[in-house]
Amino acid sequence: MKNMIVEKYLNNFALINTEGMEAFAREQSKLLSPNLVASTTDYRGTVAEHGIAGFFRGLEEWSKHFRSNHRSRKEFLEDSPERVSVRVLNRLGLVIPVNGRTVSEENEHEWTEEFAVGPDGLIKRIHVSVILK
Repeated sequence: MKNMIVEKYLNNFALINTEGMEAFAREQSKLLSPNLVASTTDYRGTVAEHGIAGFFRGLEEWSKHFRSNHRSRKEFLEDSPERVSVRVLNRLGLVIPVNGRTVSEENEHEWTEEFAVGPDGLIKRIHVSVILK
C-alpha cells in the first residue's frame, strides 16, 4: 500500500481486540484532521459526523448495527497519497436483523471505504458504504 496514513488507520482497528478501545482511540486520533468529515451509507440512509469526536460517535453508532472481526481482506481500488478507495471483504454481523438475517456473508453486501488525506498528512474525509444485497 502506498498511502501509509490510511494503512495505519486500517491497521489500528486490530488495537480494539489487542489493547482496547482507549488505545485504538488514542492512535486513531493522531491520524484524523480536526476538520474531518466522516460519513456512512447503509440501510439506514446516509449520516455525516464532523471532527474527531464525531468520528467516534459515528463509529459507536455504526457498531450498534454491524459487527466485524477487524481481520478483513482488502482490495485497493485506488491508492495515492491524497486518496484511497478500498473494498472490504468480510462476513458482517447484523446486530439488528435485516430481512430476517443476522449475518451478511462476503458475497451478500458491498462494503467500501473511501479516504481523502489533506496536505498536512491527516485524514480529512472518510466515507464508509455498506450496501446489503
